[in-house]
Amino acid sequence: MSASSARKYAGKDVGDGPNSGKGSRARSVPTVGAIVEGKLGPIPPALPSDPGLRAELIARLERGLAEVRAGRDVSWEDLDRRTRAKHGLPPA
Repeated sequence: MSASSARKYAGKDVGDGPNSGKGSRARSVPTVGAIVEGKLGPIPPALPSDPGLRAELIARLERGLAEVRAGRDVSWEDLDRRTRAKHGLPPA
């Protein structure tokens, strides 16, 4: 449902909307910041529009990828163990 349709049907019963046919489910427009589920799981938010913030984020990603390519990555088991110890969680 488009935002204009959502405004048009705001405050009406589900049965009053465009999908009021028998057996159809009510659709809602996701709010800002809501987690939207895709076929493969949650869809992350878009990159920030601020050029400075965007450049910082991309630089961090590039540094992380460079570390992986250089072989300085951390195994999942080690990361899991350290994170659990840091937050006081029981071992897996």
